[in-house]
Formats: sequence, C-alpha cells, structure tokens
Amino acid sequence: MNNIEEKLKNIFLEEQLPPTSYDFMINKTLNNLKFHKKHNYKNIKLAFTAVCCSLLLITGTVFAKDIEKFIIEKFGLGKGVETAINNGYIESPEMDYVGSSSSTKINEEIVDTINAKSKINDFFIDDYNLSVEFYIQFDDNIKDIINLENINTIELQDLIIVDEKNRILYDSNNKERFEEYCKENNLPYKYKEFNENYINSGLNSFPRYNMNGTYISLIYNMYSDKYPISQKLNFSFTKIQFTESDNPDKKISITGDWSISLEVPKNMIERSYESYKMISCDNENFNVYTARVTDTGFELGIMISNVSRPEYPQELRDYEKEFSRKVGIITNRTNGVFKTTDLPEAYGDLYEVYRDYEFKNTPISTTGESRLLPPSEDTDGTYILNSKGEKFECTMNPGRKSIYQYLSNNTYNYYETFNMTKSNATDTCDVIVDFRGEEVKLKLEKIKPE
Repeated sequence: MNNIEEKLKNIFLEEQLPPTSYDFMINKTLNNLKFHKKHNYKNIKLAFTAVCCSLLLITGTVFAKDIEKFIIEKFGLGKGVETAINNGYIESPEMDYVGSSSSTKINEEIVDTINAKSKINDFFIDDYNLSVEFYIQFDDNIKDIINLENINTIELQDLIIVDEKNRILYDSNNKERFEEYCKENNLPYKYKEFNENYINSGLNSFPRYNMNGTYISLIYNMYSDKYPISQKLNFSFTKIQFTESDNPDKKISITGDWSISLEVPKNMIERSYESYKMISCDNENFNVYTARVTDTGFELGIMISNVSRPEYPQELRDYEKEFSRKVGIITNRTNGVFKTTDLPEAYGDLYEVYRDYEFKNTPISTTGESRLLPPSEDTDGTYILNSKGEKFECTMNPGRKSIYQYLSNNTYNYYETFNMTKSNATDTCDVIVDFRGEEVKLKLEKIKPE
C-alpha cells in the first residue's frame, strides 16, 4: 500500500483537476449546488476519513468561487468567455418554439400528456466550447406533475448535435438512440469510436428559472479538445428528464420529438487567434511552445526542462503511523475536522521536509491554493499582466484546455487557459509563474503578421 500522504495527495489532485465530464446543477436557492462526478466518498477507506473531511473543506473554498461565477456570469465559464460575450461573441437566433405532443412518465409510468416546446435563446461556439441556452415551455398542467422551481436536474437524455457536414459535435450517453439516429440519417459512426468527424464532448449543465413557472432556461456547456468550423448546427432530442431536489429518486420524463436548426454567425465561423513569442525569462529552463489569444481566452503552454518528479522522502514514509496518530488526536478535539493549518502540528519536526516535497511535487501552482499546504503558504499563483497592468487569472472553466504532466525525460508540461482575450490583450504582456513557490517572470510579445 502507498504511504498516507501519497494517498491523500492523489485524492486531493483528483478532486481539484477537471474530470472528463461533470455537471454543475444550481438549485432554487443556489445554496444546494452539488458537484457531481464519478467519485463516491463512501468508497474512501475509513483510515483517511478525517483528512478527507479536510480536503472537502479545502476544495469547498474553490467551489464557493465557482458558485459566485455562476451567479454573476450567464454561462459560468469564466471571465474570458464573459468578456467575449460582452463584446458580442454570442448569437441570439430569431426562431419560434418547436412543439411536440408528448407523454409524461414518473418512474416509467405514464401519468399525462403535455405539450412541450423548445427553442434556443442564444449560443456561442469556439474551438473548445459549445454553449447553448435552451428555453423549454410547458402546458400549465406541468404544475400538477412537477414544481419547476424545485427541480434538481434536467437532462436532454438523447441529445445529438450535428453540423452541415454531418459531423457529430455532441451525443449523450444513449447508445440505442445514437445507433438509431445514425441509421436514420445514413451516418457511418460507431458509438463512442471518436474521430475528427465524431467529437468527444464533455458536458456541464444547470437550469435557470422564470417567474411564472411554466418554462425553464437550461444551460448546456459542452466542451472538447477541438470543435470544427461549422456553419450550421442541428439539435435533436426525444426525451427530457427531471429530478426534484427533495426527491431525487423520482424520475419525471417527457417524451416527444424536438429538432432545432440554426446558422452559425460569421464571427464564429471566422474565429482566429493571435500568437505571442517569449522574448525574455528569468529561468533558462522555461520554453514557451504555445502562447495565443482568442476571442474567449489566452492559451499558454510551457515546457520546463531539468525538472523531475521528486521521490517521496523515506523519513515521511517511516512517520506514517505517528502522522495517523496525531491526526486522530487533532480530530478528537476538533469534532472530526482536520485542516491544512493542522499539518505543521501533525508532521512536527518533519513539517519542513513535507513542505519542501509538496513544493517540488506541484511545480507550478495556477491558483495559489493548489498545494496541500496551510493558507499561510498560499501564493498569488500564476497569472498574466497586460501592458496596462490588468491582471488575468486562470479561467477555471471545466472545458478549458489544461495539462499538468511530468514527462519521462526530466521535463514538465504545463498548459493552461487564462482570462485575457483579444479585446483586452496588448502587444506585450508578462506572465508571472509560481514555480515551486518562487516567481518566474516571462515577457511575451505579439507576433506581427508579415
């Protein structure tokens, strides 16, 4: 079995880094936002329960910031995307509702027939994001079946999106519907065998509510490694499923047939980027291989040489039992809560050894809170300053492109997306990198077109 600290570190990193796909769902009061992913904390061994409580407290701080973003921003995808939207990088198509007479089931038992209509209120697409706001409207008798203001989740269970070239940009996890759709439309794709024409997309989604309670707004944020340049998008789904906040086992599904098409505007078809080059750096081991700004963000890729993953110190391995004993003492007096501020006490004379290892093991801290250390060790993280002195941090958008990877040849690959966009980019900018607790400054200059 691996040592305790490694176990805890792995758990923490898994909770912090973006998974393949997950859903953000905002409930009525916004106090019940739940972070849904495949991890089930009940499966974590009891030996790590106390410290896992600490990790939940730590990551809760990060999620609180995300909640604020959801309240402030329409799609909740970070300030870069929000800046792009405020500068017109969004389309509100003029369209009528698409209606369908549909049957309604509660836990697969038909209870009523409800007319449900849907349309797309607005959307945007860039290389990595496809975000859509659906409006879904119902007959008044929907109120006899479900309280729309008490909805926990909404899912378009078999949504498929294709473009004018029959490239699939998104499909839900519904194999039967996928195969049926491909057969009906003579498409050659096999379920989950992704390629350049069948895109592997993740999803986060959440509902918003209107005042009269007969329709909802549903935000669908889809993301991928790269979306193609599409001129037309076609949306098709036949099943809408709800769950309620106070009764998550109650599945309400509305079955019908909805097909919506829209044109992609010129600025999204002709989306482009501007590149930068590194002209100076405090650390000779830093090599910038990507630096480009788009309408929605700034992508930065750095390859760092002469850096390797540190070995876990043997003295910390030997200290495992004593560490566990001290964690128990601390949690006994704090009602089961273990915080990062308790780490110096738990590690005692070995805390500096642990601290040194932690800085080396997480070479670049993006948020300043990425390392499993007390808040007093937090830094400003990694950020960008344009020539006007404006500061741009990581987007924290779940669909962003990001890489944190040790490579076998003593190099480290760092790739992140920041909130600076074309509208606030300047000809030069500084990148301040938190490298093992020390600041490294890179100066970038925009490459002028020839």
